[in-house]
Amino acid sequence: MKQAGYSKRPRGRSPERHRQPQRHLNGESGEGKLRGSPQQCVEKYLTLARDAASSGDPISAEHYYQYADHYYRLSIANRTSRIQSSERYLVEKTPLNTPSDQPSEKTACVNT
Repeated sequence: MKQAGYSKRPRGRSPERHRQPQRHLNGESGEGKLRGSPQQCVEKYLTLARDAASSGDPISAEHYYQYADHYYRLSIANRTSRIQSSERYLVEKTPLNTPSDQPSEKTACVNT
């Protein structure tokens, strides 16, 4: 006879059983998020690529060169967005049509 309130199978899902392993997409195993600026990452991956190429591993070298290229593109995008935002800030803060920008009638040049 079955006892009331008791079953051998758990009713809910166990979080330990259904947890998916964490994946690292940046080529680092277990180090987590990269630290530093994109330019520092470019230098790091270029160094790794040169080391791999000099040790005779062209596959790893190409792999690291692709990462270096990715972070190089990120650094260029960050640089251009910073320049655009600073230009936008300067344009917004510069007053238009100030008296010093327009010559007055008294100071206008007269050709004689």
